[in-house]
Amino acid sequence: LLKSDVIVAMSQQSISELKDVDFPLARILVTPNGIPVHSTGKANYFSKNKKCKVVFVGRLMPQKGLVDLLYAWKDIRNIGMLAKLEIWGVGELEPELLELSYKLNIDDSIVFRGYVDKVNTKLATMDIFVLPSYAEGNSNAILEAMTAGLPIISTRVGGTAMMIGDKGEELLFDAGDREALKENIILLI
Repeated sequence: LLKSDVIVAMSQQSISELKDVDFPLARILVTPNGIPVHSTGKANYFSKNKKCKVVFVGRLMPQKGLVDLLYAWKDIRNIGMLAKLEIWGVGELEPELLELSYKLNIDDSIVFRGYVDKVNTKLATMDIFVLPSYAEGNSNAILEAMTAGLPIISTRVGGTAMMIGDKGEELLFDAGDREALKENIILLI
């Protein structure tokens, strides 16, 4: 790796790691994500009778923060928000998440889709993307959601802040902060 002519870094964490091994700064190309973000006409899209569609895309693993998302969703449902949560992905946590959704009495407002093919095109049918992870590098799911023109609610982990940029910073929150997660979702709904 150190013999590379140039390394492309997509996060401040990657830049720091390269500095730590004395890789020359002049040979680091920094790019936030390479995804053109454009308007998809979603502004003023909602009517009072339409359910807002919130989506998570990723592996159903403990580090993805899905338990936090379900507890935040319970509070969102308790205040009567007209919304549906879709969880796209498979993984070891799926049985626990299904059980928790029943226990919290929110199963009627959540759809577990399992594996979803052609995510990048299907995201355009959603309204809000959420990723409450405890650990990420540079999330492909965030890049796909950005390409679809979705607003991103995510934790400040890995390269997320750099990928999102200044305009999306207000919707980032600290990992494990269920209250901030809930408030961001409510704000966008």
